[in-house]
Amino acid sequence: RISLAMSIEEIVLDLSSKDWECRRSALQKLVVLFRSSPQPEDLTIEFEQTGLQRFSAQLEPLRSTLFMEACSTITSLLPYLHSNLYLETILPPLCLALANTKKVISENGHECVASIVANLPAEQLLPLLLSHYKDKRERVRARVAGYVKACFGKLTLDAQNA
Repeated sequence: RISLAMSIEEIVLDLSSKDWECRRSALQKLVVLFRSSPQPEDLTIEFEQTGLQRFSAQLEPLRSTLFMEACSTITSLLPYLHSNLYLETILPPLCLALANTKKVISENGHECVASIVANLPAEQLLPLLLSHYKDKRERVRARVAGYVKACFGKLTLDAQNA
């Protein structure tokens, strides 16, 4: 347990670095740490308490390489990180990225949110997505409408299979 906590602490420190490559490497280490952990639930709690804010800062679309790595990390960690706190922290910057003028950022943001919608329960996502439904940017509203539609589609399938 102590070594896992120390690893999370080291990763959080690296996520705070001014060096973009150090931050990118920290995101990759985070995926390895979760995948290799015998008890990822303990890591999830530790990460949400100590590293979630630093992690979400990687979603500021200043560097497309870093943003793409953060999106890849989010997708890779969906089996481990999917609490409401986690989603409330990462979905707002991802939705903002949908309107980014850099296509690589807006498309990676879209793929990341689409992956979240495809892999997590609609009941959990709908309230969070609906908060972005009235965004002033048409591009964001259109994408969010698609995610909401996909969530309702999942709910319909679940009801039919019940």
